[in-house]
Amino acid sequence: YITTDRQYVQFREKQSTAFSYLVRVDIAVLNIRKGPGTDCERTGKYTGTGVFTIVEEADGAGASKWGLLKSYQMKRDGWISLDYTTRI
Repeated sequence: YITTDRQYVQFREKQSTAFSYLVRVDIAVLNIRKGPGTDCERTGKYTGTGVFTIVEEADGAGASKWGLLKSYQMKRDGWISLDYTTRI
């Protein structure tokens, strides 16, 4: 027995494709860039060593993959090279 009665089923307009995961930064001074690539401007800030949440990945110049930091998610202007991180 299968039902689509709204009393029992929650409908969504769009399936969420968002994901996030943690990375450990392996170097003390990792540039944060305004876009995914070494051809994008630096924000003037560094991550330092520690654990950070990545909310999106992208391809770009200068790294095998770039990750968007969660704290920069709204403006999408905080990208780091994932070559210097370890996924945990």
